[in-house]
Amino acid sequence: MVVVSVGPRPVGSRRPANDPFGGQAMRLLFAPIAPVIALFIAMLAAPAVAEPVDMDLDMRHGNGTHVFLRSLDWSDTELRIGIRVINSNEKDVMLNYVDSTYVLTADGDPLVLVPPESDESLSVAGRSTVEGNLVFMGKVPTSGEMSLILNDKGDGGDNEVTNRPRFEFVLPSDAIEDAASKKN
Repeated sequence: MVVVSVGPRPVGSRRPANDPFGGQAMRLLFAPIAPVIALFIAMLAAPAVAEPVDMDLDMRHGNGTHVFLRSLDWSDTELRIGIRVINSNEKDVMLNYVDSTYVLTADGDPLVLVPPESDESLSVAGRSTVEGNLVFMGKVPTSGEMSLILNDKGDGGDNEVTNRPRFEFVLPSDAIEDAASKKN
C-alpha cells in the first residue's frame, strides 16, 4: 500500500514508514498526465473562437491577376483574411513587394503582414491559383472601416506587364461588426 500525502505535513511529523517514495508519491502519480491536465486547463481558459465571417469581394488587375477575399476572422491582436488568387498571366507575380502589404484601420494604424518565411514576397506562379490566409498583427478594432492594401509599392490599374499588381480593398464594416459580435 502506498500512502499519498496531499498538502504539507504538520511540523514535527514524520514521513509514514510505508511511503517508499519519500513524500513524492503524488508527483510520481500525476507526472505522466500533467501535460494533458495543463492542456485541458489552457483550453478552458482560452477565449471562444467563432467561425470566420464569409466575404465576397474580388478585384481584377490589368495584368491578369484576380484576387478574391473570402473570409475574415481575428483575435485582439491578429487579423486573418481568407484569400484566393488566380494568376492568368504567364509571369509570376508578387503580392508583397518590399513589405508593402498591410491593413489600414479607420484610425490610420497599420496592421502588419506576417508573411510565410518561405515566401515573404507572396509570389504566385504564372498560370496558377493559390488559396490561403493572410495574417496581420496589431490591435484589431471591432468597428469602423479597414482597408487591405496589397502591394502598396506596386503598379495599380491596367499595367498589363507588371509583376507587382497593386490592389486596395475596403473591408465591409458589416462583416467586421458581424465577426466582432460572434466573438462576444
